[in-house]
Amino acid sequence: MRRFSFVVLLLTAFSACAPAPMDPERAAILCEDRARSSGGPSGSVTMSMNSQSGPSIDGEIMVTGDYVRGLDPIQVYEMCVFQRTGQPPIRTPVFR
Repeated sequence: MRRFSFVVLLLTAFSACAPAPMDPERAAILCEDRARSSGGPSGSVTMSMNSQSGPSIDGEIMVTGDYVRGLDPIQVYEMCVFQRTGQPPIRTPVFR
């Protein structure tokens, strides 16, 4: 009986640590960003000039693990929403 009580107490403690499900609309917004970045590499280039050192150029390229694994952005969106809410998406993603 003592062992059963310990297991129940342990499970109760772990369930208290579990994050609460996220609002489906908030999850959709966050997951759209993740899915958008899984569509391909993105980056930026910055050019500047000053009187001390002259011209400079800086660049950045970002590649996500989802893109490297070859996952479809829609699939990434659906998996992300399900992980955050425990439910399938409530709407289709909007990629702008």
